[in-house]
Amino acid sequence: MEKQTYLEKICQEIYAKHQKALDLIFEYRLDRVSEVNEIVLKWIETKKDEINYVPIGYSKSKIHYTTQAMSEIFPDAEKPTSRWGTRNYYFYEIDLNGDGYGLNIHLKLDQTNIPSNLKEILNKIIELSPKKKKPKENWKRYVASDLKWSGIDEELSEEKIFKQLDEYFKKIKKFESQLVEKFKQDLPQ
Repeated sequence: MEKQTYLEKICQEIYAKHQKALDLIFEYRLDRVSEVNEIVLKWIETKKDEINYVPIGYSKSKIHYTTQAMSEIFPDAEKPTSRWGTRNYYFYEIDLNGDGYGLNIHLKLDQTNIPSNLKEILNKIIELSPKKKKPKENWKRYVASDLKWSGIDEELSEEKIFKQLDEYFKKIKKFESQLVEKFKQDLPQ
């Protein structure tokens, strides 16, 4: 094993004393993921009549939002008891893959502490979700759909990213309208 250099030892001591501050500095540094994050947040702002940005903690590589349509199908609980500390039991999550060269959009569902009046709705959404693999018994979190894009190019074109997000949003809206129709069909006449 190589001998530890004096500089390595000093760095480790500084990190041990200031780990929290150094981790935050590293997390908040301006980089590609931060730039893509800003573009995605601008896109969400352009959809504010349909999308509600939900800041959960802080991660520049994960952006959470709800939609008007899904919230009409799957309303909020009276109290913030989800695992996210919110009143809602679903989110769309835009995951920037940690490198800013691609993104995934997930529909994430949670049944932690879910009120009984919302449990049936949650199960129906899972049943109708496009994902083939359904959750195991006693699950807590479930990703009901995934949209993946690995085409964010070097230039970080806001126009191209907006265009791709718009395409994904069309797919999300189609899924949500299918859910609405299915829920209407299942309601007693």
